[in-house]
This record gives sequence, C-alpha cells and structure tokens, in this order.
Amino acid sequence: MVNISKIADSTAEGVKQFMTERNIRCVYVAFPPYSSEIIKKLKHANINKIVSREDITSKSYPIKMRDEIRLDNYHVALLEQEICSRSSVFLTAKSTFSDIVKQHSRFENPPLTTIPLRDIVKWKLHNIPVKKRKR
Repeated sequence: MVNISKIADSTAEGVKQFMTERNIRCVYVAFPPYSSEIIKKLKHANINKIVSREDITSKSYPIKMRDEIRLDNYHVALLEQEICSRSSVFLTAKSTFSDIVKQHSRFENPPLTTIPLRDIVKWKLHNIPVKKRKR
C-alpha cells in the first residue's frame, strides 16, 4: 500500500511545474467532492488560481446558476465535462470521466491536448513506504 498523502504532494509539485513550463495560469480540478485532499495539496504547492466543483456551485461564484442546476450532481457533472473538454490542456487520470471528456473533445478545434498525470508526476517511490496488502 502506498502513502496517498505523499503521492498527492508529488502530484501537486508535478502539476505546478507543468503549469509553470506551459505558462498556464488557472487549473480546474474535476475530482469527486470526496477527493478534496488534492485541492489542499495544490494550494499548498502555491498554485494561485484553482477552481473546483465547490467554486462553481457556490452562490458567491461570479456566474450565477439556478439552484435546480447548481445543486444537481448530474448537471454539475455535465458542466465539468464541458469545462474540461474546452480547456487548453487536460491532465487525465484513468477514469470513465476522463474517457468521456476525451471522446467529447475530439470534435473541438483546436483539439484538446490530453496528458496523463503519470507523465508529469515525479514518482519518488524511494521516499514513499510501500507495504504489501495482507490477503
């Protein structure tokens, strides 16, 4: 088993370096609400402009949505898919959500640049204790 917190730290550092190299000023984090730890790690890595589901569904967000849309997970998921498919770069993990975004974005012009997170994260496994699961 791998220490998830340390992997999240490494992921945040990799994303920050990637954003700096590509001059990307804003990142939208489309992780499930229960994965808020990665947002904390990105903020800790001093990434200035982070937007997430929590932001776009907040009543204080600059773009106002009707409550029946703002509070409906289905509609918010569609909005997140649209945000991701229209972005300049999509950092993807292996998931159904990522597959849907990639499929949807193939019709965009210019096409979406898709980069697997594993390609930008520096896996420092020598610093992360790895334990075998008991079966």
